[in-house]
Amino acid sequence: MRRQHGFTLMELVVVIALLGIVAGISTQFFVNMASGYAGMARRHDLATTVQLGVEKIARELRLALPNSVRINGNCIEFIPVVGATRYTAEPVGQVNQLNLVQLPVPGLTAPPNPLYLSIISQAGVPNPAASLYTLANNTMLTQLSNAGRLNVVGSHLNIPFGAFNAALNAPHTFDGNAGGSNRVYFTGQPVSYCRVGNDLYRYQNYGFIAAQPSPPNPNAEPNRTLLATGLSTVNPPFYSTIGGGGNNFLLRSSLILIDLEVTEAGERVQIQQLVQVRNG
Repeated sequence: MRRQHGFTLMELVVVIALLGIVAGISTQFFVNMASGYAGMARRHDLATTVQLGVEKIARELRLALPNSVRINGNCIEFIPVVGATRYTAEPVGQVNQLNLVQLPVPGLTAPPNPLYLSIISQAGVPNPAASLYTLANNTMLTQLSNAGRLNVVGSHLNIPFGAFNAALNAPHTFDGNAGGSNRVYFTGQPVSYCRVGNDLYRYQNYGFIAAQPSPPNPNAEPNRTLLATGLSTVNPPFYSTIGGGGNNFLLRSSLILIDLEVTEAGERVQIQQLVQVRNG
């Protein structure tokens, strides 16, 4: 008679217990792996959102009118340059127009309306930022009255016939340090980026205001655009690395630190970027 081989009850209990332990460990491993992947994806999404905002701010700051960048609280403001050229005769005293030569600037789809004109200070001599925002006489910025004669050909701001008499909106005396460089900038209206609570907004079309608004008045699209949300309020979002912060931009160039931090579901992502701002 053949003997039958099998497992005892104790052996079965031990095997089942071991399989349970292995299954538990494997399950926890896969849970941790899935949780880690979800956290990594969440951090990536947060970083992408913040990085896009930082890159947009940095890109616009690099094209800011020299000496126009200023910081107030959680807001940074600047005057965007949309074109540049040279004048042929230095403006002396009060003038009604400037003779300009053609110097196409790429990247434009249409000149802004209204359009403004600024002369850079001689050899980068600083001009207080506040004076650029008054449109007053004896400053470096004024409005054009015949901007309609400028147009865009391809992606370049076009000055007809290679020369252009830029008529000013009102007789204007430029700052005494204007001469020497022959540089002229075309600009639009000021732009601001502000952290309001936990949100980051871009503001436009609110005009020139001598005292920097923080934030400006527009509170709806398209003049106020939401760029990011969920931002931390621990650190200031904008900081000048020269002069200890604030509005000390009275050098040929300065560095702006953009510091944005976002948190969500316990995840924290901080993006910092230095931007060189040329003042002359």
